[in-house]
Amino acid sequence: MVQRNQTAEDSSPLIKWLPEDQWIDGSPADSQLSRYSAGSFRLTTTNGAYAQFSFNGTGVWIYGAKRGNHGPYRCNVDGNDRPIQSGYSASDQISTELCSAPNLKMGSHTIKITNLQTDPNLPYLDVDYIIWETKISDQATLPSVVYDDADSTNIRYTPPGEWSVNACQNMAAYSSSSCHVTGSNTAKAALTFEGDAIAVYGGVGPQYGPYAVRLDDQDPVSFTANSTNSHTQQILYFASGLGAGNHTVVINNNPASIGNQLDIDFIQVLGGGIPYDAQSGSSGSTSSGGGSKVGPIVGAVVGVIGLIAIIGAA
Repeated sequence: MVQRNQTAEDSSPLIKWLPEDQWIDGSPADSQLSRYSAGSFRLTTTNGAYAQFSFNGTGVWIYGAKRGNHGPYRCNVDGNDRPIQSGYSASDQISTELCSAPNLKMGSHTIKITNLQTDPNLPYLDVDYIIWETKISDQATLPSVVYDDADSTNIRYTPPGEWSVNACQNMAAYSSSSCHVTGSNTAKAALTFEGDAIAVYGGVGPQYGPYAVRLDDQDPVSFTANSTNSHTQQILYFASGLGAGNHTVVINNNPASIGNQLDIDFIQVLGGGIPYDAQSGSSGSTSSGGGSKVGPIVGAVVGVIGLIAIIGAA
């Protein structure tokens, strides 16, 4: 297996912010905003508010800031509390490591960072981005493939009349300056592919809403692309450890209110052509204790720097 680093910016739907109404986007008036990755971060001043990220992999790192108005916080990995840490720094440290959990056993994990502020002068906790390490099969025989949204031969948009082409805001910021967008609650985008990992990219912002993703015959996983500020080329879904053969991913728009949108920018497939092991009856995908196969790695399973260098960490 080949280790890969993935990145989820603070604006990615893969990160859960709880309670949702206690987290806000960093202010454009913040003098340090441009120093954060992708020029954005999310913050809270509420004691007990936390950010949570679930993944399958071998390591995870949370980055944020330590500043003069930041207070104590705690990291928790797989239900185990880590020692309380201080977010205070007399000089601003932007995009610095706040939590880390390397050298984990390959499998499902959850990391959480919680604001523990008790001093009204030090109320802040902010999160910039999260990196997690996972594994992709090294038995792949096909190159990685990027399917642009305009590839309607491979990406099936249904019903066709419910999707608009190149009607997203800030089109120049989209890959190939193109997108497919819908506001319909019956709209779906589907791709059948051969590969060990898949990543779906699109936009987030105030005009977007909930959506669900189904991989093969698994239960759908729900997310929301709603965000105070607009961002393009965000990772909306990620899965790996899929194994040999064809797979199908279906993305459904599930608007919470009339007009909530979903857009597709591009889809990347990695690690294709994994040979089937006839003797063991399995592909070369990751396995864990007892010989059982590790389930597909789904972005925010309950909820790429090395893998997909499209969203780079600053």
